[in-house]
Amino acid sequence: MFLVGLTGGIASGKSTVADMFRNRGVIVIDADLVARKVVRKGTDVHAAITEVFGPDVLSPDGEIDRRKLADMIFPNKRLRQTLNKLTHPAIYREMAWEAFRHFLRGTQFIILELPLLYESGASLPFLHKVIVVTCSETEQLERLMRRNDLDEEAAAMRIAAQIPLNAKAELADYIIDNDSYSIARTEHQVEEILVHLKSSKAHWLARIAAGAIVVATTVGAVKLACRVFKVVEVKNLFI
Repeated sequence: MFLVGLTGGIASGKSTVADMFRNRGVIVIDADLVARKVVRKGTDVHAAITEVFGPDVLSPDGEIDRRKLADMIFPNKRLRQTLNKLTHPAIYREMAWEAFRHFLRGTQFIILELPLLYESGASLPFLHKVIVVTCSETEQLERLMRRNDLDEEAAAMRIAAQIPLNAKAELADYIIDNDSYSIARTEHQVEEILVHLKSSKAHWLARIAAGAIVVATTVGAVKLACRVFKVVEVKNLFI
């Protein structure tokens, strides 16, 4: 199995593209959904966030209020980095376990939807390919204002907190232009990328490597067992 990263900018349309892949039978693990899980009330991450950022980030039911937390961290790079340090290890662990389960089922590849793929960089060494979803700056700003009910200044500040879309696109293996021309156009780009991914033989390399590890481990265990038995036999001679 190989891993494909799916990223872009805030409000560039990553989730729309991820759903298009899901509708075609591709396994997509969404880092944002995993993040919601690991910060639930009662988790260690929830406790850490509450301790660092205070009870003001909690909603009446005791869960993390994502809107309040976002309003606190986006103007402050240091606070964003602090939050990432608290949440990212748990998010990556959960995603790794889910990916491993699909590996055991023989899945050819899965897509990891990672909004901060390039900002964090932690997942890059493990990815076979990266897809970046782009749109124009104007489109991105308007979508974010509309989606999150933000004024232009607040929306622009959140966009500026991430690496610019054009810089991410330069690092991508595949680019999906998701401007509001037509859904059909975006679907066509998804189809083209899917053909390339399905034709890749990278998953066989991963399985060969995994098989080699299993064989090496088994051989090592057998050799160790033989040594133990020999020691036991020698000791028995003197009993």
